[in-house]
Amino acid sequence: MKKILFHKYEVLRPLGQGGTGKVYLVRDMHLNRLAAVKESREDFLQSEVEILKKLDYPGLPGIYDCFKQGDNTFLVMEYIEGMTLRQYLNRHGKVAERQAVSWMTELCGILGYLHSRSPKVIYRDLKPENIMIRQDGRLKLIDLGTAVNDFGENGREGFCAGTAGYSPPEQWQETRGDVTWDIFGAGAVFHEMLTGVSPAKPPYQRRPLWEYDRSLSKSLNKIIQICTDREPSRRCQSVKEIETALLHYREPFSLNNRRWMLKKSLVAAAAAYTAFCFLGPLPVSFSLSGKTTLSANDHPAFIPAAFRKQRPPAVTPKKGKEYLADGETVFRSFIPAVISACRYLDPRENRGASLFGPGPGRTGKSMGGNARWTVEENAP
Repeated sequence: MKKILFHKYEVLRPLGQGGTGKVYLVRDMHLNRLAAVKESREDFLQSEVEILKKLDYPGLPGIYDCFKQGDNTFLVMEYIEGMTLRQYLNRHGKVAERQAVSWMTELCGILGYLHSRSPKVIYRDLKPENIMIRQDGRLKLIDLGTAVNDFGENGREGFCAGTAGYSPPEQWQETRGDVTWDIFGAGAVFHEMLTGVSPAKPPYQRRPLWEYDRSLSKSLNKIIQICTDREPSRRCQSVKEIETALLHYREPFSLNNRRWMLKKSLVAAAAAYTAFCFLGPLPVSFSLSGKTTLSANDHPAFIPAAFRKQRPPAVTPKKGKEYLADGETVFRSFIPAVISACRYLDPRENRGASLFGPGPGRTGKSMGGNARWTVEENAP
């Protein structure tokens, strides 16, 4: 005999069972569409409904209905066709590096949306079982039954939740959510994607990536280490930091190195400016090796006041050649760290150099005063 819920939902089969209730695949007999129905105690589902009804994001399930029948409450949600990340790992062992980075970036986008709400929504139970891979390869984060606001607005402040291995140590002592809990969970899931090793099974630890596969990037290992640090203050403080690190993980800067290099470059820039004020520019040769075009990042950041002639730009440098500023004297900025700082702060062309002076052929206030300059090849 068919089981009908609320006179309109025909139960087809069970989909699974989580920590907060059972989930069934049903058919809406009125609209003739498939849906997922979660059955649970009222206090659990009411909290999930209150959170979900305020959310609208492609990486989260939509809700259709909520009703009470007998002693239980039922939440009708979008049915997501596909498999969980756990099922994928069981079938394939692990995820290829490029695909893992893509999914981790997508997961950060979903968490970033939750953390950007007011109040912030802390998911609290990030693990492969709660991540759906749709048929088109995109991700959906399911089961928000344990989610809380960052200050316990929804009355769940006395309820601890999570999964051993994926949740940070303090999550079992504290009840009010923090975004670094989700960051820890994301790092744990990312490690499992790349290695296929679950932190919830013996030996209950995460080893460096290269111990599992030497071809995996060391930068990714550093990202995971920072995300899963036992000290919350040493973790990434937002998923945006993880996204940025993943975007540049093939570059020779890890997440920690990028912070350190930024501070170092700014200190070097300040020292360069102070030295310039006292010593002035040094007339020494300046060469651009291996360049094919000249951008604002390719010329000295400091322009002497003497270079005030207005000439049209002439910029096609050749490898190994020396270049003049306004054709008057060969010189360079004697502190190359300033240019490094420009490149680090904004690698996009013509943006970084604006911190210290205008680009080639542009008028603006430089260290030596208002100047227009160009860079010309030195006469043989």
